[in-house]
Amino acid sequence: RFFINGAEARLEGRIRPDTRDVVGLTQMNDDQGKAPQAAVEQSQFERKSNDPLEMLEFVQICSPLLMERTANPNADEEEAWRKAQTKLFRKCVARINKIRPKLVLVCSQVTVDAACRKLLARINESIPVVLHEAKATDDASSAPQKQEFFSFWLSGIQGVCLSYPLACVTDDNADEANKAKRDQQLAWVREQMELVRMSKHPFFCFVNGPIHSGDFPLYLLKRLARGRALAMFSPLATEKSDKKTKRAGMKLQYHANEKIGRGATWIPEKDEETAPSNDDDGNVSIKSTDSVEDDGDDFETIIDSSSCAETGLRWIRVDPIHADEWSHSMDWVGE
Repeated sequence: RFFINGAEARLEGRIRPDTRDVVGLTQMNDDQGKAPQAAVEQSQFERKSNDPLEMLEFVQICSPLLMERTANPNADEEEAWRKAQTKLFRKCVARINKIRPKLVLVCSQVTVDAACRKLLARINESIPVVLHEAKATDDASSAPQKQEFFSFWLSGIQGVCLSYPLACVTDDNADEANKAKRDQQLAWVREQMELVRMSKHPFFCFVNGPIHSGDFPLYLLKRLARGRALAMFSPLATEKSDKKTKRAGMKLQYHANEKIGRGATWIPEKDEETAPSNDDDGNVSIKSTDSVEDDGDDFETIIDSSSCAETGLRWIRVDPIHADEWSHSMDWVGE
């Protein structure tokens, strides 16, 4: 593939749509031939010092510039707003270059504008940048080819990036091409979840759209919960709260042998939307097999309370030995 310049090659050229992975951040590069934690435990055993390993830390840039919004009809006010948000975006990049995380992730519901792309190109080349955006297209019929979904690996941690538009495709609101692409994403997610259930490695999901919109399919969220996803994040920042918790968000449970209504969507304010249902009429099973699960197959995941339209950095930290010891926090650049 050819690109206009080196910056675009770094941002767009890393993602390989055919294999659904990221160059330099693949399963093979992370020595996943062994159990994911085995390599880390072996390196801990071989260390001469008894000091604990550092937490694996990577960051997601959150900004309202990465979400769809209705433009202000007043051109001057709209331009002023974009300049202010771009200035905050610049601060994010400066802070990243100062702290040097292991990886930078940018999920966007829209095509990232030229100003932000230039800023992302300023991130130190030693820090890999994963850009998950909706590609602009003038032809609506080709939209399915512009929505990408893929995974990346970082020292035994897997991140899965899903397309929000594809996830929200229904049989009533899309053409056959979109439905086919939606089914491809669902089938791919099913494969990834079975891998996670067997190897039990740390796994996070990132969606380039508002999970809290009321349009996101409950089936997909339950599938991710059954697959042991530790958390799901969107491009928006975590809600500000006086309550200090290391895992802010809402819990979504998967119950053994659970079935849900066909076409159900997740509405955070309604508990009945996430209640288990085992009736057969009009319901679909979350499982991909006919096996019977026991109570030990109940799982839960955290859906981040991402609805704050402010710019910041979401830091995700994972213990390299004990995957359950993880946390995430927001770093507000405007404060």
